[in-house]
Amino acid sequence: HFVSIQYGTIRLRYEIDATGSVKNIKIVNSEVSRELQRSAKQALAKWKYKQSTNVQRSYEIIFEFNPNQSTP
Repeated sequence: HFVSIQYGTIRLRYEIDATGSVKNIKIVNSEVSRELQRSAKQALAKWKYKQSTNVQRSYEIIFEFNPNQSTP
């Protein structure tokens, strides 16, 4: 079974609702495959923020996929 090594960045825009859940995830820019795009969106959708009535309309984040980079 062949596994391809993929790398690059993806910029996502998202909103946080009053319960702290991430909503309305959109791809702003992507250099990665659809598979990694889907993975990044699924990971971001699991994030939770502190509940607040002061909710900013949108945020952006960049995920970088680099198979050669070790984690601390």
